[in-house]
Amino acid sequence: MKEQQEHFIMINLIFKKMNHEEKINYMRIAAGICCYSFKKEHLDLLVSLYELVTKKEGKTNVDEIVDVELAVKEREKERLKNEEINKINKAIIE
Repeated sequence: MKEQQEHFIMINLIFKKMNHEEKINYMRIAAGICCYSFKKEHLDLLVSLYELVTKKEGKTNVDEIVDVELAVKEREKERLKNEEINKINKAIIE
């Protein structure tokens, strides 16, 4: 019974679909293991470009790459805006 549970857990881990934030976090962990340090925006770019390259099996073009870069910059802008809003809200509450 325990062996079946462990097998089920392993299958879930293998086939679990990660969201984009989880992928960025795992990329951060892997980079840290290699003693590399990246800003979140750069980790997002690495994950996003990796997904593009693997999806297209290495056959990407400049337009697609620029689209990914612009999307990452937009997400970063939104993240920074939300961070500022959270700081203001926290200051108001205190």
